[in-house]
Amino acid sequence: MIELREVSEGQFVWAKLKGYDWWPGMVVPASLCTHFTNESDSHLCVYWYGHNSVSKVDQSLKMCDFLKGFPKCFTKNKTKMFKFGVFRAGRDLMLMHKHSENIDVCDKEVYDWILATDPRDVKTEGWKLSGFVQEQLKLLSMRFSSKTDVQTSTTGTENASNNVKPKLCFDLNCCLSCESSDAGAHLDHPIFEKKKICCVCLEKLKRAYFVHRVDDSSGSISCLSNEASLGLPLRNGWRENMLDMFHQKQHPNSHICVSENHVSIFSFSESQNAGAALCLHLEEMAGIRKFELFLCDQPSRGSDTKDVMDAHNFGQAVTECTITYLGRIEELELLYPLVKIEYYVASRSDKGNADLGSFFFHFFKTISTKKGCKWIFQMPAPYNKGYVRLISRFLECEPGLWRNTFSTENFTWTNERSLLRVLEEPEVL
Repeated sequence: MIELREVSEGQFVWAKLKGYDWWPGMVVPASLCTHFTNESDSHLCVYWYGHNSVSKVDQSLKMCDFLKGFPKCFTKNKTKMFKFGVFRAGRDLMLMHKHSENIDVCDKEVYDWILATDPRDVKTEGWKLSGFVQEQLKLLSMRFSSKTDVQTSTTGTENASNNVKPKLCFDLNCCLSCESSDAGAHLDHPIFEKKKICCVCLEKLKRAYFVHRVDDSSGSISCLSNEASLGLPLRNGWRENMLDMFHQKQHPNSHICVSENHVSIFSFSESQNAGAALCLHLEEMAGIRKFELFLCDQPSRGSDTKDVMDAHNFGQAVTECTITYLGRIEELELLYPLVKIEYYVASRSDKGNADLGSFFFHFFKTISTKKGCKWIFQMPAPYNKGYVRLISRFLECEPGLWRNTFSTENFTWTNERSLLRVLEEPEVL
């Protein structure tokens, strides 16, 4: 643990608010906060991600460095409400940098961490775990051991067959795509649970994207399955929909489209225009005319689809663009092993940046798991000076000014070098 007076301005820290859980923040001088205008500039505060203000911290309390572990510390403000999305983002970052065996953590964090780990390797000495979590630990350990036994025993195929859902009657010994029975060429794939796919078809899938046509006036394409529209779990329904696409047994309009020499862009919610502008830029700079634009969240009104298409077609010939609406971010996780997404775009609407911190961490969590991806993060006016500073220091790069026909100017952070040529130098805030 480190004393607050030992940290420097701009340093990222973790802090624990009473009644809540771990939250990432940045140490800033009190002069940045309008709430403490009468305080000396020497006082330091924590600028909380996901909230448009800072919290004063007692000089005598201890904090922790962002990259050196996660001991407890408390702020003086015991009543501030934080969005659940920020908690999730902070927790996921903590797990990314985990020294988890040294942290006094809550039950849910322990359980979520164990789900991504071998439960038999988890050391829980000194942790105060509820009876529920202790029971979950036992179940997870048994499930992991059972899965290992199935893989190594001679009756593994028979045991695995018992776990297949009745409605999915595919032969476990055959490739899902070509239905060949050459066992030596088969690979397990996480998207298809215990089903198998051969090496040749897996290579095809890496160049493929799944679509399910829907009858609507806009002619858009959706990845949502019939199961999801009926209110069943979206993740399971979507996976089953993909399985159906291989054989086209239940959904005659479902199919696999293989497209080469195209660019796939994942655009976070409220980023339709940003994604469209990026398509235009890539077409002009690199001559790319085929785009697959994934939009997270179904548009709230019918004109949104038309707005996106108008943006793509603005002032030039029609660009070949497939627009896919994803209902939740989890669908991207299912899609990612099969589709190479070159660009990730995030931009808030002009409604304001009150929850920009939460939105940024949601975006950063996604791109941090996709090595080598190109990302663009935009902040529309009016600019929040604290957030500009916070995001710049976290990403270790300064923003440029992005102007396009379809939206107001945006501060833009990116790791794509070709875009730097079209970004203008922003005025000093």
